[in-house]
Amino acid sequence: MLNKIIKKAHPQLVFILSLLIIISLTGYFSRWIFISKFAAPYLLDFFDHSQWQIALSNRIMSDNELYQVAALKFLQTGQLFTVNPEVPPLGKYLYALAIKLFNQPYYASVFSYLVTIIIFYFLAKQVLQKNTQVYWSVI
Repeated sequence: MLNKIIKKAHPQLVFILSLLIIISLTGYFSRWIFISKFAAPYLLDFFDHSQWQIALSNRIMSDNELYQVAALKFLQTGQLFTVNPEVPPLGKYLYALAIKLFNQPYYASVFSYLVTIIIFYFLAKQVLQKNTQVYWSVI
C-alpha cells in the first residue's frame, strides 16, 4: 500500500518530506547542543590548558572547540589571527556571528549543514539527468 502511495505521489513531494524528516531527526537527536548553555569561560580555560598552549598537555582540544575559542577571541579583541592563524577565517566568522546573535556557536553548524544540502542539490542537478536521481542523491 505504501509503495502505491509513493509511486502515485509527486517525486518532489516525496523528496521534500524525506528531507524534512531527515533534518528534523538530526535536530532532534542533536538537541542537547542547542539547549545547553554556552560556557565561554570554561572554553577559554580549556584552551589555556590544552595542547595549543602547553606542549604535552593531557587536555586535548578538537578543531571545533578551537574555532569557538578563535571566534571568542575575535569578538573580544577584534584580532582574527591570534588563535590558529594558519586556518582561513570563514569558520571563525561563522562561529563569531552565531555567538554574537544567539550566544550559541553551534548554530553556525546548522547554517553550514543547510547550505551544504542546498549546494549538493544544485551540483547533483548539474550532473544527473533525471530529477528522481537528484532527489535520491541528496537524501
